[in-house]
Amino acid sequence: MKKTTVKTHLELAKIYSNRQEWEEAIECYENAIKQKPDDWEIYSDRGNALTNLQHWQEAVKAYKKAIQFNPKSAELYSSLAETFAKLEKWDEAIACWQKCLEINPNAVSVYSKLGDMFVKKVASDRSELINIYQDKIEENPDSVDIYYAALEIEPDNPRLYAGLANVLTNQGDFDTAIAAYKKALEFQPNSVKNVLELDKVLQKRDNTFQTNSKETSRIDSSKQQLTVLNKINLESFLSTGAIIEFPKGENPEVSIILILHNRAEYTLACLESILKSNFVSLEVVIIDNNSTDETGQLLERIKGVKIVKNVENLHYLVGTHQGVEVAKGDFLLFLNNDTQILGESINAAIATIKSDPDIGAVGGKMIYPDGSLQEAGSIIWQDGSCHCYGRGDVANASEYMFRREVDYCCGAFLLTPRELFLEMGGFDIDYKPAYYEETDYCVRLHKLGKKVIYEPNVNVLHYEFASSSRENGLKLMEKNRQIFIEKHQDWLKFQYQPNIKNILLARRARGKAERVLFICQEISDVSEDSKMRSSMKKLDEMGCSVTIYPLTKIEAVKWTEIYSFFPRDMEAMVDGNLSKLEGFLRERKGYYDIVYVGQNKDADKVKEILFVENWLEGVKIIYEVERGY
Repeated sequence: MKKTTVKTHLELAKIYSNRQEWEEAIECYENAIKQKPDDWEIYSDRGNALTNLQHWQEAVKAYKKAIQFNPKSAELYSSLAETFAKLEKWDEAIACWQKCLEINPNAVSVYSKLGDMFVKKVASDRSELINIYQDKIEENPDSVDIYYAALEIEPDNPRLYAGLANVLTNQGDFDTAIAAYKKALEFQPNSVKNVLELDKVLQKRDNTFQTNSKETSRIDSSKQQLTVLNKINLESFLSTGAIIEFPKGENPEVSIILILHNRAEYTLACLESILKSNFVSLEVVIIDNNSTDETGQLLERIKGVKIVKNVENLHYLVGTHQGVEVAKGDFLLFLNNDTQILGESINAAIATIKSDPDIGAVGGKMIYPDGSLQEAGSIIWQDGSCHCYGRGDVANASEYMFRREVDYCCGAFLLTPRELFLEMGGFDIDYKPAYYEETDYCVRLHKLGKKVIYEPNVNVLHYEFASSSRENGLKLMEKNRQIFIEKHQDWLKFQYQPNIKNILLARRARGKAERVLFICQEISDVSEDSKMRSSMKKLDEMGCSVTIYPLTKIEAVKWTEIYSFFPRDMEAMVDGNLSKLEGFLRERKGYYDIVYVGQNKDADKVKEILFVENWLEGVKIIYEVERGY
């Protein structure tokens, strides 16, 4: 019998292909290859037939064999790339398309194909990572960090937000849990389960507010003690016929506005603290919202103040407008009657606001009666919720001792120019009776190009919720938050998402440039080293956020001395040392853009800490040339 030629096999293969009888065509190509095993075109045609049957693995082998005999064919690499894509082998597909461009750089369509492969590879990698994190979540269902890591990969996954919210609720972090449930509902607005869970968390926050925590118990206990002391002080004041007299001035620099509704014992303590503040050029304007306790008796004993008595409770916001109408000072200081001004706070606030015409408002450090921090400036999140920076921490910790521009400051002590306040129409009446009015005012200042400054030398003892219940206060906050969101959507979209990992980034108002960490041996090294000091000054002038970290702890901290040679808006971590450096870098991973390591005797140890784990991925590290150590 006469042997069938290669040509005959190929002609038959073509006929079968036209009929889409692929298996028969493939058999013909295989017979042709047996007789001519080095013909790349036959391998290519066989690969094409195999792809029509979706036999991708076999097609890959066929195209690879074809390339073996014709390595300069861009068309073969293109076919192999498409086949790898069908197998979702993105790296191999990308390599093939890159080979196509290497052979034919002018193949414009290949660039589009290559870009598509990169996009699909990223999506595939993300999917693989998500599966890994899902496994980790099953192994560690109470780990907040794993949820945050997963959300960085897949930020639009409502199931992850709901799971995070559940963990946060169990840990008692109700505010962040609420934000997480709201984020889940953005992606699944019809999820009945998430709506119900959100309602539960809101109720827990409003009704309990972590009443079982040691921190809350300690603060509540200190508030009770302060209340008792203030009541004893009030009884003594009224029973002895004592009088408080404020000095009168024709042109006061500051008008202090107090809105009262009962709690005479706190009002007396507040007024006494004003007198002790060592600031003379002021007037006190009091709006009494129909108090029914001893406030009337107290006000009869207060001389040299302006008093407006309302026949009904017009509440806080309307009261502030009444106070501003009669105020004459260059600056308005809105002050709650449940506060006590400490030290030279008014002087510090005035000096700060007068230091820069672009400053629109100044606030300060609010301190609980137990000495812990209530807030050191506040953060406004993208969803309109707020975070009191430093709440519950040690009030004089290093991170709260430097001046900085913030989103807003608590209205319990807020200083602003009177003319500016009037030009802006005062507090927005839409927020009456109270809450969010100072937040709204500060955002309007930002929109006007003004700064809101946290001044650490302003220290104010604050009772909080003295004239209203916490439950009512929280409900009003939530109602007014919705009003705030509607008014400032354009501004809020540029804010950080409510996330515990974003607190450090968000503690300064947006607009700061790069964040720089200076590591030095002694804090005095920077002050004495003209080169380093000059570099820091230039960075500060450029708007950079600068942190100084000495490797030697200062035992007796004198902040006035430290900031006599540093700008007030530089953060000096004077309670750090070499042994704490690793923990500090871990906590602030991803925060700094530049790390400058000055001369120090522990240089080798510092390098080991910097690189033993990748705390500073993507960060520029500058080492000063060592001399003297």
